[in-house]
Amino acid sequence: MSMNQRKATAIHEAGHAVAAMELGVMFTIISIVPGEGYDGRVLVEGGDYFIMPLGTDPYSPENERAFRAWAEQQAIIDYAGHAAIVAVLGVGDMSYRSACQHGAWDDFSKASQRLRRDYRRIVAARDRAKEIVQTRKRHVRMLAQALMEQGRLDGQSAEMLLEARR
Repeated sequence: MSMNQRKATAIHEAGHAVAAMELGVMFTIISIVPGEGYDGRVLVEGGDYFIMPLGTDPYSPENERAFRAWAEQQAIIDYAGHAAIVAVLGVGDMSYRSACQHGAWDDFSKASQRLRRDYRRIVAARDRAKEIVQTRKRHVRMLAQALMEQGRLDGQSAEMLLEARR
């Protein structure tokens, strides 16, 4: 991985992590160490899947509301990686085409599926991701710098780093 690609990956992953923190979603690791088909990753609490309480009706209004809230939150975190590239590096825009050009097409696809391809919800999630990253750009840069130096951080270390530099 070239230095420019490593920096872009660090910024991208830092964007996911900062959005997760802003939304109150804990994450266990943020990494730019390549492996198993990815250049970097942020593992959020609960993983990548919505889990319904055991024995509940999957079609109940309560579960539908819980799923929608989870999907919107996860989509914002998904979109925030590319939003960080746009805001910090000034590269591209928040379109799907731009995401494909800058390696974030997988995040955009996941978010679109989670939001059941509802255009209004997709636009709202992308706008919220961009807003979070824009207002916390300094935090994205700090986390990206730490990732460039260390390769990976656990969630607690990332939060402590940002607290110490406030």
